[in-house]
Amino acid sequence: MIIGLTGTLASGKGALAQFLKEKGFAYFSFGDEIREIAKQNGIELTRKNLQDLGNKLRKELGGGAIAERICGKIKTGGYENAVVDSIRSPYEIEVLRKMSDFFLVGVDAPWMIRFERIKNRNRESDPKTPEEFLAIEKRDMGEEDEMGQQVAKCMRLVDLRFNNDGSLEDTKKKVEILYGDILSKIRRPSWDEYYIGLAKLVSNRSKDPSTKTGAVIVRPDKSVCSTGFNGFPKRMPDSKEIYANREEKYSKIIHCEMNALLFSRDDSHQEYTLYTWPFLSCDRCFVHMVQAGITRFVAPKATPEILERWGASLDKVRQYAKECGVELVEI
Repeated sequence: MIIGLTGTLASGKGALAQFLKEKGFAYFSFGDEIREIAKQNGIELTRKNLQDLGNKLRKELGGGAIAERICGKIKTGGYENAVVDSIRSPYEIEVLRKMSDFFLVGVDAPWMIRFERIKNRNRESDPKTPEEFLAIEKRDMGEEDEMGQQVAKCMRLVDLRFNNDGSLEDTKKKVEILYGDILSKIRRPSWDEYYIGLAKLVSNRSKDPSTKTGAVIVRPDKSVCSTGFNGFPKRMPDSKEIYANREEKYSKIIHCEMNALLFSRDDSHQEYTLYTWPFLSCDRCFVHMVQAGITRFVAPKATPEILERWGASLDKVRQYAKECGVELVEI
């Protein structure tokens, strides 16, 4: 789940972000990304300089460039839950919405309450008078071109709105309620998505440095029959050196589908479904699975890299499936 935070100046987005961090969410911030770029370029870290740099980056690299950078970090780090703070452009929201289970929360409070918070925190770069505060907020809300700060537009795109106008204790109670609301809105995965996710998890047990695959055999009543990942037989040495020797590796390795079948304790597999990750069974495993009684195969859609390496085998699987009347589902 990815939770994005947008909101007015000093509305209390940090309190919500802190709550989520305590829940185990990884933290990312557009402000931090821009500060990092500013430091790399020797730019003084003032509010105006950072706003100007953010606008410049959007114009030169595209409105969603910084969002793409953050999404890349989330994917590379393998974070299942992350909070993305300080969103100020609809272009950034557009990029983030491509991530699964993304929710945008808009945080707001009356401007006088927010100004008092600004005064109390007393940062050197913060406005000192109501006039200064309102002038900065005017720019932040969207008094520039479309590549500038556009918080007002972002607030119109939120999935949930959080009115943070109370005490710190009130905020904590409201945040708990908000978090429950977000959890209730998460789309429940389909059975196919659920078991594909399980096959992916199983694949992580493989020691093969080249290709890690996982399989799950599921009964007609949706219960798990067995799982398997690609690897060497029991009691056989499986050092890195052996895996590095492709000829020796391929003569010993058992595919994930075959391991799942071998580990099964069921006498029959009639009408069972096989889930595999990260692609459909190879043609040799496929015929064994069909012979065992499996009539439905589900896997992710093949990427260009997979098609380049295993495309011929997958074409055979599709041909055999038609001949055998087996259902193939690629999601």
